[in-house]
Amino acid sequence: MSEQRLFVAVEPPRVVQEELYESLTALRQRWQFVRWEDPHKLHVTLKFLGQVHAEQEQPITDALTRVTTGTMPFPAELAGAGAYPTPRRARVLWVGFGSGSEKMVTLQRLVEGALSVIGFAEERRRFSAHLTVGRIKRPMEPLDLSAVEVPRLLFQIEQVCLKRSRLTPKGSIYTDVASFPLGRPPGRSSK
Repeated sequence: MSEQRLFVAVEPPRVVQEELYESLTALRQRWQFVRWEDPHKLHVTLKFLGQVHAEQEQPITDALTRVTTGTMPFPAELAGAGAYPTPRRARVLWVGFGSGSEKMVTLQRLVEGALSVIGFAEERRRFSAHLTVGRIKRPMEPLDLSAVEVPRLLFQIEQVCLKRSRLTPKGSIYTDVASFPLGRPPGRSSK
């Protein structure tokens, strides 16, 4: 593959993804105009890279290794929900973070800075750590965000992932390209 669509992300553990999805069951049944994300696709995008040539992959890997080796794992907690651009004209429904959000902002800035050095333009929009849980093709009514009950799930952010995104008519398919454990070089066990 000479070119692939890549992004850098952190993911909650699978059990947290599933518990969050399960907690939204009643809302999924009521809000059928929302296209709900697969629970195993829930992630926080730290940096969208777009179409990347094969020869760029090693410099990306090196940059992410430098960032993650110097960053320790940290706790994060789900808290609150929101909509982009606004609840009145919602296109994206998201779940945010309470504790851990500041550390995610710091991690995102480190990733952004390391990748800008190797030629990836810095994002101009302010970063906000969130999990996209649903998408709305045509806003039909203002969303009552008080109806979104987010369980306060606490978990550890332990790695950064480089992911491939393949677009299909049924949505994106994500696959892992590489993972970078926080606080230690790749390939070294924490035991």
